[in-house]
Amino acid sequence: MSVLKALASGTRRMLGSAVLILLVWLTVLLFALPGAVIMEDLIRQDIGSSLIHDNLREGLDLGWLEEFHHRRGGLAKTLTPSTVSSVAVFDNLEAWFSGEWFTRHRGLAAAGITFLVAWIFLQGGILSHLAHRGQQFEMSSFMGAGGAYFFRFLRLGLLSGMAYYGIYRLARWLFPKIDQLTQDVTVEKTALAYHLSGAVVILLVMAFVRLVADYAKIATIREQRRSMLLAVLRSLGQVVRHPFQAFGLLGVLSGMLLLLQGAYFLLAPDATGMTTVALIVAFGVGQVYLILRWALRVTLFGAEIYLFDQWSGRAASRGGRFVG
Repeated sequence: MSVLKALASGTRRMLGSAVLILLVWLTVLLFALPGAVIMEDLIRQDIGSSLIHDNLREGLDLGWLEEFHHRRGGLAKTLTPSTVSSVAVFDNLEAWFSGEWFTRHRGLAAAGITFLVAWIFLQGGILSHLAHRGQQFEMSSFMGAGGAYFFRFLRLGLLSGMAYYGIYRLARWLFPKIDQLTQDVTVEKTALAYHLSGAVVILLVMAFVRLVADYAKIATIREQRRSMLLAVLRSLGQVVRHPFQAFGLLGVLSGMLLLLQGAYFLLAPDATGMTTVALIVAFGVGQVYLILRWALRVTLFGAEIYLFDQWSGRAASRGGRFVG
């Protein structure tokens, strides 16, 4: 099956590009550290010389947390029971669907947008390196490719952003309609089926937009396209002609990501009452989880390049390497 061959190719490319994963992880860490330092300072100032820290060692004090939000506001409001647990990623998804990130967490949303710009730059180097497998990694070529494709990928990102905003508005319209439709339904399974169907529709549309954006980037690199509209049309045609392979590959990698998330949920140690050494271990486990998430992302890129080459009748090893 092409999906399994693509997954195998993507895995090989990922294993041969460990430096890319390390680079992305360091970039994420660089963006996260300032916020973590500010949050630590806010908590330290709020606790002061009080004895509340004794209660916090036993677990998160919800009474103190509510007062902390009221006294400090801003970034402090992003500290919730879910953000200090292994389900933070689901909390972020809920915040996106509800629109909370665009209202209460504007500062954090701005930081996220800043990282997104950096990620757009990194994608140019990552995809260029993966597309020309077997070549030794060189920072100069990586940075050159990132700069060469940055504005093209930025334009593509703006197009994708408009599409995602349309999906967000669709979700904001759809789920209240489902609530109205099921308000008189007495069978819980029926109401649940309606809501799950709505969620599946939204997720499928989001997956479609993501696939078109991913393959448009690959088309830009493989075919040296400068028009992002033409790259999107090229990608759209390929995804529409090969929906089972495109969605199948994304589904397999998404399933692996869910398994990773579940493993982290089960294995991540509870920070309650921990010693300093135990907290360091917990931090290390969290970083390993993040590195594995990015490894799956790089694997997906490599596998998508393989599929695009197969669809285009191009050998996976063809194409000249970008020279910055």
